[in-house]
Amino acid sequence: MISHLLQKFFPEIFNSFRRKLLFSFFIMSIIPLFLLGVLSYVLSYNIAKNKLLDSVSYSNNQLNEILANRFNQMENASNMMQYYMYTLILQSPSSLPEQLNTYSAVRNNIANLKNSFQFANISVYTKEDFLFSHEGITFFDIKDIKNHGISSQEMHKNINHLNWHLSKNIKEPFVLHQTYKKNNYISAYVVFKKQNSSEIDYAFFIDIKESEINKILQDSSSDSSISSFLVDENGLIISHRTESLLSKKLEKNLFLKIKTGTEKPFKWKNKQYIVKYNHVTNWYVITEVPNKYIVSNTFILVSILLATVIFVVIVSILSSLFTSNELSKKIRQLASIMTSISFNDYKNKPITLKLPIDENKKYKDEFDDLAIVFNKMTDKMNTNFQSLLDFKIQEEKMRFQLEQSKINPHFLYNMLDSIKTCQTLGRLEDANNMIIRLAKFYRMLLKKGDELISIKDELEIAILYLEMEKLNRNHSFTWHISKEAGIENFLIPKFVLQPILENCIHHGINHSDEIAIHISLFYKEEDILITIDDNGKGISDETCKKINGALTNNNVKTKQHFGLINVNKRLSMFSKSPPALQVAKREPSGTSVTLSLQQMILDEDLFDL
Repeated sequence: MISHLLQKFFPEIFNSFRRKLLFSFFIMSIIPLFLLGVLSYVLSYNIAKNKLLDSVSYSNNQLNEILANRFNQMENASNMMQYYMYTLILQSPSSLPEQLNTYSAVRNNIANLKNSFQFANISVYTKEDFLFSHEGITFFDIKDIKNHGISSQEMHKNINHLNWHLSKNIKEPFVLHQTYKKNNYISAYVVFKKQNSSEIDYAFFIDIKESEINKILQDSSSDSSISSFLVDENGLIISHRTESLLSKKLEKNLFLKIKTGTEKPFKWKNKQYIVKYNHVTNWYVITEVPNKYIVSNTFILVSILLATVIFVVIVSILSSLFTSNELSKKIRQLASIMTSISFNDYKNKPITLKLPIDENKKYKDEFDDLAIVFNKMTDKMNTNFQSLLDFKIQEEKMRFQLEQSKINPHFLYNMLDSIKTCQTLGRLEDANNMIIRLAKFYRMLLKKGDELISIKDELEIAILYLEMEKLNRNHSFTWHISKEAGIENFLIPKFVLQPILENCIHHGINHSDEIAIHISLFYKEEDILITIDDNGKGISDETCKKINGALTNNNVKTKQHFGLINVNKRLSMFSKSPPALQVAKREPSGTSVTLSLQQMILDEDLFDL
């Protein structure tokens, strides 16, 4: 619509290619400068920020799921531990042997539980009444529970339910870890006391190293400036990359925003915070992203956009200043294209290059006129090319007929010589049968005057030849034909099987054993493959290589293997992957010849398939 209005009110613009260029360059320099200059920074910053925060939020959610799975393992293990404590302590056997047996079974179960879930420690604290309370590896006296970082007040406060706790600087028995080094643990523990009882019956701790959780937190981000940490329901830091911050409290206002806010990212001071609530421990998984990280990543996008704006503006200005030069350059390009389309460049294919132009458009400039002339020139050249192609095809057809005429006398001479041999040997009946079949053979050749005949007719010609040779050779070979359904209706170049069969007989008979010839016809995708196999004397590897080399070169003028090369030459026009004929040596003896050609059929034969 805008184009029509411009043509109506400013027709002089569209009468000159140079003016159209000036007008388009002017528009291109103003619009990018105005739009991209105003919107580039705002759009790029918000896009980058949202993309980064969405990515970090997704990673934080995945991190929370991983931690929840690990904490779930500890929770499930605590349920099993309560059952073990029930059988060992609350239902303790009266006799000493029974108590020892139960203790041994529970201790083994605890060891299996620890190894299965790869916990750092599982510690049980019991009354000193029990024989095993001073075992010192897994079982300890309840009085020593302070060594696990739990005060007596805290222990009595959290009774008969699962609790989570950061245990700092815990010194474990040397026999357990072969070191006196102190470790920080994240513990799931239960303190059990019977109702109406003032004494604690037992307590157990399931520990994993804080460093294990910290590694999971830090591995969740690919950038070191992004930090993830764990905070409990009171704002105490449970796990952090900086060990000195463990057990320290977050700022009151920050933690209040974490507890009362949603899981959407929020800004606090110079950082963006993303919070996920862990439903297993009631803790918070927090990821903080520095604003400088967002700015640094935004800067890349802003730089690209600004560089694009500058590039477009510079190109537009330069194009406007040198319009006349650009105009002549366009004309030179057109002339160069026209010159490049020479007969040598397109001697084997039509010219497909055309310039898009509407010949009915109202306003045409100089470039449009040249494009119209160029397209008419290519149309004329394509017409001439098609005429030359038709002449070339006719020439090839006549040449193949000439080559075919070289084969037919050769075949006739061989057959007449065979008839003479039969007569000389007194095999008059065989000679008469050969004459009858030879007459029928040539009657079919003369009847089928086209280059392409049906596979059915070609097989009939081949069978006639085999019958004549069988009479001549005194029944010294047999043949078998196998074919897929409907394949006889497809077309094949005439007289291509006989030369191959002649080679099988003349070069395959070894004067001792009867040879067998097998002709197979089958489909392969969109092609037809014909294989002719025999179990005769066969050929050497060197001869096979030499024949296939001649077939690849496709030189009909050579005197050696003339029949095979002629057949290959004729089949090549109807095959997608030359050479169309290939020869292979069979093991332990014999030769295999494979012919490949496209599936071709006459329209009237379609309903016979």
